[in-house]
Amino acid sequence: MATVDGQRKNEVVVRMKEFPCTGNDLRGETPLFAAGLQFARKTSGQVARAFLDSLPDEWKAGHLVIDSTLVWLPSGFRQGQMLWCHEPFPGRTDGVPGESNLNRNAEHIACCFGKTDIEFLEGAVAAAECDSGPLGMDEIRLRHTRLEAAIGDQRLTIHQVPANTMYRYRWGSFHRHAVAKTSGFHFWIRATRGDNRPLVNGIRNATNL
Repeated sequence: MATVDGQRKNEVVVRMKEFPCTGNDLRGETPLFAAGLQFARKTSGQVARAFLDSLPDEWKAGHLVIDSTLVWLPSGFRQGQMLWCHEPFPGRTDGVPGESNLNRNAEHIACCFGKTDIEFLEGAVAAAECDSGPLGMDEIRLRHTRLEAAIGDQRLTIHQVPANTMYRYRWGSFHRHAVAKTSGFHFWIRATRGDNRPLVNGIRNATNL
């Protein structure tokens, strides 16, 4: 079966490296927006640098965009969207974020450090729900309802990637953060290639993507 960087075409998500989950002070991380690799390495803490150093060499050689978030979550709360989304910027239909939502060539490698797993949807229904254009939030909510119904009917299954595990996925992979297992800081970082989004080298406040 054909592969892309070792990923089979029918695979939604591929687990990669597992990082130690002890001794990491996530408060030392700097959340970034549209950062280049060198800026990210210079600005981030040791956890982010370990992630960046673990990226495949072919990823480091090209145009790479780094985004990350740092949040404090109470136990039982979820980081980011509660809805199933495959867009890197859910609900955005305008400008550069809207163009990134359209870009089917984009590939991502990400990792969540803390106590929050990542959930991916597997099944033909999810693939059929990918739209050719970016959707507004009203349409995304309706899509989420349909996907939840398909999960309830067992036409879709949920694949969980544990926290502190690097994972790779392509455009059209529906995912979201699971609820936090314990209260504390959660740091999520994503590297994107195949997207010509301009580098901003921005430092964000503690927010969600």
